[in-house]
Amino acid sequence: MEKINLFLFIVFINISVDAQVGINQDSPTSTLDIVVNPNNEYALKVYNSKKDLVFNINRDGNIGFDVENSNVLLGLNPDDGAIGIGNSYLTASEAGSGAIKYSKTDQLLYYSDGLTWSSISSKVLPLYTVANIENSTVVFPTDIKTQVTGFVVQYENNNAFVDGVFTAPRDGSYIFSYNLGFNLTSVLAGSYIEMELSILPSSNDTGVPRMLSLKSRKTYYVTANNMEPFAAITTTATLKAGEKVIPYVYHNLGSTISLNPSACSISIVEN
Repeated sequence: MEKINLFLFIVFINISVDAQVGINQDSPTSTLDIVVNPNNEYALKVYNSKKDLVFNINRDGNIGFDVENSNVLLGLNPDDGAIGIGNSYLTASEAGSGAIKYSKTDQLLYYSDGLTWSSISSKVLPLYTVANIENSTVVFPTDIKTQVTGFVVQYENNNAFVDGVFTAPRDGSYIFSYNLGFNLTSVLAGSYIEMELSILPSSNDTGVPRMLSLKSRKTYYVTANNMEPFAAITTTATLKAGEKVIPYVYHNLGSTISLNPSACSISIVEN
């Protein structure tokens, strides 16, 4: 019986002189060339050690994993048919339209439209940061732009905010709200105080670096001896992963001013 089976197997396999193997194919044109018998449902079936069908290709060319005779190009068992997708360093145009990749860096799935990679979905919670200034020793001389530091984080679900400098963990839109109050001081007529958020490019940005500043100004039209200046800004910024947002204050009120910690707060929320 074994000799008969071996004979039948050889009948249906043709090996050319170029080491091309044909199954039901007299003139193979590739290393392995298979023509499905129209009387058979499958071109290939693979079983595990328990004799369960785990992989198959049917006569229509549809592939099934734990699915018999798949009706679609790729069929998966609905109970445990997970697909693992890895990262790709190809550009969107190199990968081609319809390609999918997963980035471990920002934990997002991306798809290619042939031109750009765009995120599909994510289980990552929207980023948020809430901070204030509890005991600031930073002073702000007149006519000088000074960086604001001394923030203490109250709540956050990320590590993107360090001493006032926010680093975008991923591409996206972020809402910034800064409110800074200052101690009593005198102000000159026509002077102003300005809140500025400077956006710096990421260190690995190979394109043209951008320096973008978002500003909000408060002007004092008359001279006063006992004023409590304030600087505030609420704005939305679209950032690339790795870009930094740094807060500054500039004023020309005429004298050095200092922060009033009880009147300072910020919040950053991912849109």
